[in-house]
Amino acid sequence: MTGRGRARVGRGGFSRRVRVCLVIFGALFAVVLYRAFDLQFLNTGKAKRWARIQQVDYHTPRSKRGAIYDRHGNLVASSRFADSFALNPQKIEDPEQFARAVSGASGVSYETVLRRASKKKQSFVWLTRTPPEDVADKLRALKLAGLEVRTEQKRIYPQGRLMGPVVGFTNIDSRGIEGLEYSLNKRLSGRVVKTMVSRDGRGNPMLFDAPAAPRSNGADVFLTVDSNIQYAVEDELRNAVEKFGADSASAVMIEPSTGRIIAMASHDAVSGGGGGADALESESDGKRRRAGMRNLAVLHAFEPGSIMKPFLVAAALEEGAVEKDTVFDCEGGSRTIGSTTIRDSSPHDRLTVTDTLVYSSNICSSKIAEILGANTYHRYLRDFGFGLRSGTLLPGEHRGIIAPPRNWGRVGLATIAFGQGVSVNALQMAVAVSAIANGGYMMIPRIVDKIVDAAGNVVFSKKPEARGRVISYDVSRKVADMMRETVERRRGSGRAAGTGWRAAVSGYTVAGKTGTAQIAAPGGGYLENIYTTSFVGFAPARNPLMALVVVVNRPRTKKYGSQVAAPVFSAIAGRTLGMLELSAPASAPEDKPFPAPDLRGKSVRDVARWAFRAGVELRVSGRGFAAAQSPPPGALIKKGEICEVSFSGGSI
Repeated sequence: MTGRGRARVGRGGFSRRVRVCLVIFGALFAVVLYRAFDLQFLNTGKAKRWARIQQVDYHTPRSKRGAIYDRHGNLVASSRFADSFALNPQKIEDPEQFARAVSGASGVSYETVLRRASKKKQSFVWLTRTPPEDVADKLRALKLAGLEVRTEQKRIYPQGRLMGPVVGFTNIDSRGIEGLEYSLNKRLSGRVVKTMVSRDGRGNPMLFDAPAAPRSNGADVFLTVDSNIQYAVEDELRNAVEKFGADSASAVMIEPSTGRIIAMASHDAVSGGGGGADALESESDGKRRRAGMRNLAVLHAFEPGSIMKPFLVAAALEEGAVEKDTVFDCEGGSRTIGSTTIRDSSPHDRLTVTDTLVYSSNICSSKIAEILGANTYHRYLRDFGFGLRSGTLLPGEHRGIIAPPRNWGRVGLATIAFGQGVSVNALQMAVAVSAIANGGYMMIPRIVDKIVDAAGNVVFSKKPEARGRVISYDVSRKVADMMRETVERRRGSGRAAGTGWRAAVSGYTVAGKTGTAQIAAPGGGYLENIYTTSFVGFAPARNPLMALVVVVNRPRTKKYGSQVAAPVFSAIAGRTLGMLELSAPASAPEDKPFPAPDLRGKSVRDVARWAFRAGVELRVSGRGFAAAQSPPPGALIKKGEICEVSFSGGSI
């Protein structure tokens, strides 16, 4: 009985165990069923996201950063792919032995490698990025577990630091952070294109399954700058800083008829810059390129001093306030306005407007400004582009400072007449003097000629364009002749030499103006015996190939623009005018294109007079005042071309 009883209990226990198992499996099945129902009907979005993560990957092909070229197609900046090296500490068995081997090959200190190799919780730590090729060869030859190779892009500057402040540079990730590399970063970088690919059973992407990726390389940028002329300008600026013990120097050269920037250079005595001819491509060389990266031609605003006087005279002539032979009393070289005394560096008795520029009289300039008036003078300064950004693609441009005329007062008007109490940058000054050189047109400056995408399509190109006419052709010629006499007048016949005689260039006519300005002190007033010297001019005087501004900041051995900046202008022009003539169009300089003026509202006689002076064939219809014209205002025309003007009965 005992045996039979135990058997019955055993069968009962077995039944209970079966029931328990059925309950457990039923519960698990219910959970699975609920989970399946949840994924299939309630949270389908989450399920799809999980599936995509497990089954799909994205392949991003490397895009090459676009190149930068000068106006002749010479390479200024380019990119290539190079190996970088990283550590995977989780695969490094003996960090000390690993550090000794890697340190010897890479040049990275043993302590640094050991510290990075010991980070066992991390699977990726950079060792060195885009090292020189000989270092990369040594590291690849080690073939150590935990030393990994990653291919990256490396920026190269084949002409060294030439044009450095203008072009700028990129960081280690090939992202532009200064100059045109920064402002054109999106164009140069290209598009980031992701391609969806399938994963295999181990989660690795199957790249053979990827469709052909569209081209995503960056666009190439072609500049208006001439590398040969740029080198000459940088070289002369470096010589000037060394010779005169100056803090810095900058220069801008522009083609007056088109607004193309031919050269833009800066040299800083502290950090250097420019003039290098060796290619820069390593990390250490990249750091060396960063030295002297301040583009002083647009970043540095300075009080211009007497180089402002040609624009004062141009405004006064245009308004009919004076004539070039109007005479002013120089009051023996000293004039008092309120509590302020204005002095000339060389006293004179009486000077004409022409002599006011030739001898750079502050006193006569203040009297011309009084006749012109503050509001009118301010309007012309704005029309010449002062106090406004020029519109180039260069980052960080300082707009300069010109206070509203209501804040000038009599003393302010007098000092602004000779360039104190206002600030400008070198690019603004070069654009403004180009308007005197080209017949009165304010051309929009350009440093980027065109941008070409990876497929060869021109995606950006801008023809020369004029903002408008600021002074008439006749006034521009009068002022140009005065500036020419400033350079060409020599001692003799009881007359002193013009202040700009040191800017003369053998074989060429030069028009220009010197400038010497005190530097404002931080707490008000001006620093003692510390100056900014400058020279602005163009050559040849009649049909200029270039307009050039030279600024030398805080020279110590000399203090006047006639002694410092004028010789630098002469040196630069002497080295570059021949290059400009060789690269000029085959047609004679006087046949160069020039912007068509706005003739609307002018009489038939005025239009005919302009056409005769410009050498344009005129075709008219109707009578009265000009209502429409072809080519339109601002379009480039040449001598001998046809200009059609229609007239209507009333003025517009």
